[in-house]
Amino acid sequence: MLKIRVVGRGCKLCVQILAVVQRVVNAFDIDASIRKVTAPAEIEKHNLGALPGLVINDRVMCEGRVPLEGEVTGWIWDELESQ
Repeated sequence: MLKIRVVGRGCKLCVQILAVVQRVVNAFDIDASIRKVTAPAEIEKHNLGALPGLVINDRVMCEGRVPLEGEVTGWIWDELESQ
């Protein structure tokens, strides 16, 4: 199971990232735990340079922007292949 975290303060971009991730996970029927991380102490643990961020299996994939669906798909497949 993939561990996917959308890290940020709950802004509009966080909502957009979450929607992109959910579309990809649903489209490919991927077993994933998706969670929003909004608590300041939890955000700090991820060492992001900019918010919001996307973290998959404890690896920062994207910071400060909304990734494209194609990017998210590639990152997810890379993580699945490395398991």
